[in-house]
Amino acid sequence: MVGNFDVSIAFFSDLLYQHYISSWFVVSITKFMQLLDGYNSVALDLDQSRARVNPLEELVRKIEFGLIINKCNSSLSLADDGNMELKAEQHAVTFAIGLPCEGFMPFCVINS
Repeated sequence: MVGNFDVSIAFFSDLLYQHYISSWFVVSITKFMQLLDGYNSVALDLDQSRARVNPLEELVRKIEFGLIINKCNSSLSLADDGNMELKAEQHAVTFAIGLPCEGFMPFCVINS
């Protein structure tokens, strides 16, 4: 009878060890899936940020191009009475007004 009891304890011990290992594995897989979901969420946020930044960069390029053209036109005029600075300020304000149209917070920096 003692021999059967020893076998039963060994079997039960192995069964508990397998249960512990499988529980650990399930917890590990669950944590991995949570990490993967977090990574996917961050990657999606990054893609959405890029999608919002690209039109803004294009808008900045257009404004910079407009400022360069205005500067060239201003330098061609014979009478420079400070209109270039006024035009640059007008462009900065126009740019700031257009930012909310693309979902960005408006801001304007004008050096004095």
